[in-house]
Amino acid sequence: MRITSPSEDQEGSTRYGRHWPAGTNDLTVELGAFLLGIPVEEGGLGKEQHFINVVDVLWNTEGSRMRFDWHPWALRMLEYSCKYDYLAVAGCASSGKSDFYALWAIVNYLADPENTKVLVTSTTLKDSKLRIWGRICEYWNAVPGLPGNLVDSMGVIRYVNPETGKTMDTSGITLLAGEKKKEQDSIGKMIGFKRRRVILVADELPELSRAILEAARANLSSNPYFQLIGIGNPNSRFDAFGIFAKPKYGWNSVTALDEEWETEDGYCIRFDGEKSPNVIAEKILYPYLLSREKLEEQKAKLGENSLSYWRMYRGYWCPTGSASGIYSEAEIALHEADERNVYWKEVPTRVAFLDTAFSSDGDRAMVVMGKCGLDTRDRKVLLYDPEEYLLAEDVTKDEPLDYQIAQQYKDLCLKAGVTIENAGIDSTGGGGPFGSILSKVWGVGFHKCYFGGAPSDRAVSSSDSRTGKEAYSNKVSEIWYAGVELIRTGQLKGMTTSIVREACARVYTTRKKGDYEIIEVEPKKKMKGRAGMSPDVADAAFGLLDLCRERLELTSVEGEQLEVAPDKSWDRFCAEGNRMNHHQELTSSAEDDFFGESNFGFLSMS
Repeated sequence: MRITSPSEDQEGSTRYGRHWPAGTNDLTVELGAFLLGIPVEEGGLGKEQHFINVVDVLWNTEGSRMRFDWHPWALRMLEYSCKYDYLAVAGCASSGKSDFYALWAIVNYLADPENTKVLVTSTTLKDSKLRIWGRICEYWNAVPGLPGNLVDSMGVIRYVNPETGKTMDTSGITLLAGEKKKEQDSIGKMIGFKRRRVILVADELPELSRAILEAARANLSSNPYFQLIGIGNPNSRFDAFGIFAKPKYGWNSVTALDEEWETEDGYCIRFDGEKSPNVIAEKILYPYLLSREKLEEQKAKLGENSLSYWRMYRGYWCPTGSASGIYSEAEIALHEADERNVYWKEVPTRVAFLDTAFSSDGDRAMVVMGKCGLDTRDRKVLLYDPEEYLLAEDVTKDEPLDYQIAQQYKDLCLKAGVTIENAGIDSTGGGGPFGSILSKVWGVGFHKCYFGGAPSDRAVSSSDSRTGKEAYSNKVSEIWYAGVELIRTGQLKGMTTSIVREACARVYTTRKKGDYEIIEVEPKKKMKGRAGMSPDVADAAFGLLDLCRERLELTSVEGEQLEVAPDKSWDRFCAEGNRMNHHQELTSSAEDDFFGESNFGFLSMS
């Protein structure tokens, strides 16, 4: 541990370019220097080294019940955690993420316990004991006398005032459950929360709701100091972690060779299992990190191009997607189908589609809207609106639910400027009778899409002259596949997270029919059983696409492929104004607060 020798007198000592009160012990000095981020040029060791010194004093002394190894990946996590307020940490399994960020949570709290709140997420309270919260408890219990009361069963470490002995829930470390049934409770704990220093360590972020991430950024960022660290094994470019880690210049600006990049808010670092310190050294230096033997075993078991291998061992979003998936996240990102960069040549037509909850085994009555028209390249383009609409269920007992849905749909369309001719519904199953009700409520002329019918005689695409009947087993397969080539030609834009997630989750099979292999998409009921979701939003999105093909002559441009955005990696490194945090820019008043409050009188270590 690199600690300078103090110049002691009755009034205190001088260390790291700061004067410390008499009796201040080494741990207090290191915590204070870390909090203040005293740089080398001012006599300190820099924020990173002071953090290392704190960890070494608390856990790496002789006889300690817990130890922490400063392996290369841990040092890299420390470096970037000290630099950025918004940091995404993408990594393979067994990369030491949970261990390091357990210490990051504890040390940041100890640096100013009365004024600091650290929030830590996990998928469920039950699973948390096997993840970061379990490590927090182990490290905490290894050091007696820390300023807080740990209640493991409640997932909380409460600050204890050393003078009064009273506990404070507003300061400390708190576990937040990210599971769906606890989502609103976790969001409620964030709303209006005020503290001088607030840190959110979002562990297992790919598994958490986007609502939790958005609530944290909207409500907690108003505190004087706020840091958000998102941790995860990459799964989807469109889940909460994928959105948080999205490169500033888009997914086309990075590849699987990149180990870090600037994001829209801060920075992302990545740990690739194939570059584990053990793999590079060709021997086991750190037993808890990935080894060559483990890597090769999983590569053979899972396949090096599988989703699971990329997620758990490469620590990167799979470049190919599922072999049996209709749509691929990688292709959607490559062709920027999730972007809204459309330049209209003329005022586009407003369009809407309703997937009713009581048709085709659906769960929700979802409305997807958009615009369809010519862009400046004289191509017909469909641009989805940035949000979908869930129609309320049984808002009044005065009339049947299907009449309520019909009225809500009509009102929504009229408000958005959608005429009846440019509105559509799913007329499959219960949607048939619903069409009659909508006619009574609104009128005639809306588009009826029968997902359960036979394929059409329309050509598959500009590059495939087969008819729908020759290429697909049923109408739903034709409707869902219509967007594949439109994505590649840049004519389908604004695909939302919900649309992408459901579209990529649905798979297909093929079978022989005459001279052709025909395609059949997975039935909705089967998808619900396999994937645990009903593709109601995606059904509405592709129903809207069917409406635009039938009524607005939307078809792929023959022989034209989207010009993929150029590599902007050089711009990424040259861009000015990286979002560096203000760790190292605490004001003199902050120093006065630190020294004046004598926060660490209860710590007896020297």
